[in-house]
Amino acid sequence: MSQKMYAPRLRRSHGYHLAACVCAYLTFVSGCGPGTKPLDEIETTCQWQVEHNRHRTRRGAPTSQPQHPRTQPGQARAELYIDLSKPMGGYLPNPGKSHFHLGDVASSAFRNLRVQLRAEPTILGFGKTIVENLEIDLDRLKPSDFKESTTELVGVLEHIRDKVQGGEVRAAAVVTDLVGTGKQGVSGADVLIPLLRSMWSDESIHVCLVGIRVRYSGYQRRRTKPLGVRWSESAHQVYPLTAPVDRPLYMLVVGDAQAASICAATERSAKESKEAPETFRAPLLEPAAKGQMGVTCAVDGRFALRKTASGEWKCQQDKKVELRCKLDPDAALLAHLQPAARDEQPADPWSKLVGQLSPSWEAVTVNYTPEPPEHLRLEVDCEALRTQKPSAALFLSTKLKADQVDAPPWLSWSTRNDSTDESANKTLGLAALFQGGRLESNGLELRCGPFGQMAQRKKAARTSAPP
Repeated sequence: MSQKMYAPRLRRSHGYHLAACVCAYLTFVSGCGPGTKPLDEIETTCQWQVEHNRHRTRRGAPTSQPQHPRTQPGQARAELYIDLSKPMGGYLPNPGKSHFHLGDVASSAFRNLRVQLRAEPTILGFGKTIVENLEIDLDRLKPSDFKESTTELVGVLEHIRDKVQGGEVRAAAVVTDLVGTGKQGVSGADVLIPLLRSMWSDESIHVCLVGIRVRYSGYQRRRTKPLGVRWSESAHQVYPLTAPVDRPLYMLVVGDAQAASICAATERSAKESKEAPETFRAPLLEPAAKGQMGVTCAVDGRFALRKTASGEWKCQQDKKVELRCKLDPDAALLAHLQPAARDEQPADPWSKLVGQLSPSWEAVTVNYTPEPPEHLRLEVDCEALRTQKPSAALFLSTKLKADQVDAPPWLSWSTRNDSTDESANKTLGLAALFQGGRLESNGLELRCGPFGQMAQRKKAARTSAPP
């Protein structure tokens, strides 16, 4: 009887000592006991803000911000405007040919308006006047759909602005070649400058632009002649095309804060198409030029780091520890990080920004991995972390000056004279539009962190939640 009672005691004692040994080992490797835990993933946020010279008229005088009624969610309306001028027909493919074309851009704009605003868009056309209740099939556009000889682009955008300010429409997209008919002389994209400047003081309106190079075969084509002509606004005459060109086509969105999302989604759709045409996306007016995005960092090594009850990091090994933080390739702030010229554009704009980030800890080095998925890499020098214990949480921050932020990628898309053969794949006055009509920026500020603490708070919130 005593032997039967003695054996279980031996087993309990053996289990107790085994647990103690395991705990001692884990204490050495990753920390064991209350208030410590190994770190394999760290969550944080990056907050960014673009500083604008907003309250400024052309002469520099401050302006008051107009107040507009807000559109209620149940009253949300979306509109899609198609430029019906004759030259737009040149963006359609020849019979039997298949490539990314005008119909794809218009369909993508329609789809993204519907998804982002959760409302069925109304399709309208415009030339000299606005054509309401336009009966047109975006998937089966024909050259005969485009027969207007005048493009009142300014009038259409004024009409949209009034609707957005009046609360009738949340956002409207305009698919156009950005060649508007002005009241006097030659008119290119820069005909929009006075209208954009008039909206600088209105923080309720967002304007963004997506440019997509689309195969252009000209208009006035015949069955036996696959190439047509192109219109020169500089010379006010047509020129025959000798070969197809990749010519810029644009989607301009005017609306509330969702405008940026519509532009981003449309650019992404073009990039994901089979042809993957050259694109750019840029804000013209972005009143709420600030935001945040979540960042998740994986720790290289399951027991490389642990966190104490006080929130400190503890290295569990002598070598350096690396954190790999995945970055969002479509983050809105990237539109402000364009290089000085198109041929200088990196594989992705994050590489420009990450090189400017400064860590608040001396023991941390910031690097970047450009291969998809893009990663911000933080290298922690464990020896330095032990000898120089930081007194505050880890943050990464930078502040770029205006000349680092506003350098445009659209210079190679623009021309001052569209009558030459070399200008057949360019847009008249595009650079001037951005130089004169875009809201000026003083710089961009980015701050990421605190690293490691947010994940702990989230976990505490989950454990304290009722079942």
